[in-house]
Amino acid sequence: SGQHAIYISAAKRNRLENNHNPFKAYRTNEVAPRVGDMVCKSRSGTQATYDNIQPGMKTHCDIVVEVRPNAIVTIGGNVSNSVSHTVVRTNPQGLIIATSYFAVIRVGNE
Repeated sequence: SGQHAIYISAAKRNRLENNHNPFKAYRTNEVAPRVGDMVCKSRSGTQATYDNIQPGMKTHCDIVVEVRPNAIVTIGGNVSNSVSHTVVRTNPQGLIIATSYFAVIRVGNE
């Protein structure tokens, strides 16, 4: 969906319900992103967070393509009609530092 909040909300619901759907969202302070995960952030001043996410909120997610010491590299599109790499800082444990990010979506077990 072009409205990223739709699938972020669904992934959060999957996790909270502990259902069999493997598409689950975690807070950025709970899991360190891995290659293939999606990292999600608020956009356009919406103040979206893990706790208040709902369909219709302006958000954006990118796919993690590389994990480095103190950073991850993501790739994403649909922003300014381009595709780009973004370096996102992480702490020594691999957790995202940037406060605009609020969720890590993972397929499979934590």
